[in-house]
Amino acid sequence: MTRGLLPENWETEFIGYEQGPWDEDHLDQSVITLRGSGRDIGERGQGIGNLQYASSTAKKDTLLTSRLLSMEGKTRQPLARNMLRENRDTHARAMSLLYSPKQGLRIFSREQAGGETKFSKPLKLELPFRLKLEPVGDLFSASASPDGEEWTSFGEAVSVRMAKVITGGLAITAGKCDGSRH
Repeated sequence: MTRGLLPENWETEFIGYEQGPWDEDHLDQSVITLRGSGRDIGERGQGIGNLQYASSTAKKDTLLTSRLLSMEGKTRQPLARNMLRENRDTHARAMSLLYSPKQGLRIFSREQAGGETKFSKPLKLELPFRLKLEPVGDLFSASASPDGEEWTSFGEAVSVRMAKVITGGLAITAGKCDGSRH
């Protein structure tokens, strides 16, 4: 379901249980603004997601890059991420780069549908920066860059076996269980 203006062939929806109404996502001069609610993703290793997801269908070998310009949130643990998911199911296999103002950038992975969520150690970065998720077969590597020219790989490549056609895009979670929005 799409409520706002996004790039062609993109849509936005809430994955998991929606905690509060969300505003329209929009595209303005190649900048996507994504707003929504959500408790967390993979909280304490759980195999579920609760997030706002703006995405498009893609081949599994699609390179996903984005630039995170800013992040506003008044909740305990807001998260923004690049995300590749096997599908839009709340328990789907997934590979993401998660950014938290408090913790920094981490790799998130769920190797089995409904399985344990795993996180890498955080990498501290200052906004703005660029993110890159690069799949090669079933291996996904992560890197970040302040300028899009010099990329720094971090964490180890993670193996997540997904279908040949997946979804790829941007996601946010407010990180609050009381219906707050981010």
